[in-house]
Amino acid sequence: MGKSTVAANLAISLAKKGYRVGLADADIYGPSIPTLFNIENEQVMATEIDGKNLMLPFDKFGIKMMSVGFFVEKDQPMLWRGPMAANTLVQMLTETHWGELDFMVLDMPPGTGDIQLSLVQQFSVSGSVFVCTPQQLAVADVRRAVNMFTNDQVAIPIFGLVENYFWTCRKYGILYSKGIARKQILYLWKRRSREFSKRIKYAFIGKYSYFFGYFRNKRYRKPYFFGV
Repeated sequence: MGKSTVAANLAISLAKKGYRVGLADADIYGPSIPTLFNIENEQVMATEIDGKNLMLPFDKFGIKMMSVGFFVEKDQPMLWRGPMAANTLVQMLTETHWGELDFMVLDMPPGTGDIQLSLVQQFSVSGSVFVCTPQQLAVADVRRAVNMFTNDQVAIPIFGLVENYFWTCRKYGILYSKGIARKQILYLWKRRSREFSKRIKYAFIGKYSYFFGYFRNKRYRKPYFFGV
């Protein structure tokens, strides 16, 4: 649903304002940060601090980042049970030499599983931003996640909702797939995410277009807000 794209651009936007920002790819089963930042083949280095070996995060566009994607092949499936994936997340967050940070942005996996539970149980989370596409099924998934975060046993503040892929391309209106033109109906679901945010009584932060979020990254291999 575009969580990685939004997380990456949020981190870069904060860094451009002068904040010290870290970005952790917590989507253990589908890490996307190495691809978004074009650092898929980089080797993670380590350093010894106070007698403990710590991983050194990659520094790009002014943010420090770490992902399990740096340790596995690009197309390698993550055949891990929930507890192992959750332990990997904890290890990545605690055994990386982040240094002093003003913000830590976590790119979370979808759903309400072990990784989310481990995060809220072992770390202090300041708040959450939900990313949703305009389709009804995507809204239903976000609704379940919102219910989890607002549960009394979790109680993570919700900053608001971002709608991703809300239109394709205003100029062309057509996407091409294998030589076949397919007309796209623009703004077909433009009100669904906004109405959902009102129903759950959280702020509608904004929209993020399919065209700029996807194609700019494909052409220039850098997140969109880096060039804004």
